[in-house]
Amino acid sequence: MEHCKNKKGICAFSLRLMALLAVLVAVSCGVEDNDTGTGGGIYNNSGASSGGVYGTYEGKWKADNRDLGTAVLKVDSHLEFSGLPLTELLSNIVTKEEVASAAVSAAGDAYRVPFIQTAYSATSLYFNITKLDYTFVYTLEGTPHEVEVVMAATGSVAVYDKQNGSFVVLLKVIGFTVDGVKTANYGKEQTLMFNSTARRSAK
Repeated sequence: MEHCKNKKGICAFSLRLMALLAVLVAVSCGVEDNDTGTGGGIYNNSGASSGGVYGTYEGKWKADNRDLGTAVLKVDSHLEFSGLPLTELLSNIVTKEEVASAAVSAAGDAYRVPFIQTAYSATSLYFNITKLDYTFVYTLEGTPHEVEVVMAATGSVAVYDKQNGSFVVLLKVIGFTVDGVKTANYGKEQTLMFNSTARRSAK
């Protein structure tokens, strides 16, 4: 029954998140001097902002209303994604034909980023995500290339809905470098959205 409630609330929650994005970015300007660790975050304290946010969430990546595959998000002192949609990211770098023939792999472990709470309401908790670039490798015609996914300095945010236990994350990508060289479309922003579909466990 709990999973059904989660699915019903995802669409409406996503729309509400997009409407709040501009507000969250504005709020981020006022918390730059705060500790980006969550040990002292207000959602860890007792009181109205406690939401039991720690746990593991199954979900899907999306961009421009396109499904980009599934992932698992672990929330503790950081946000840790089991992976990013590498095929979608690669499509910003090489042609469609090359994407199909390229072998893609993560250069490191899961994508793990610091986050800090910026606001809360009776139903939701709002977070800013600290900029942290991501690296992966693709091999084309036998030659490996290292790609750095460059995140925007601001604009990556998350919202946790305390009513249905769902998590939505927006990651704002500002551009890519390949073997240390910026791509031609560097500076063209792209937003990746993670929508949780089920909560696997609570911490």
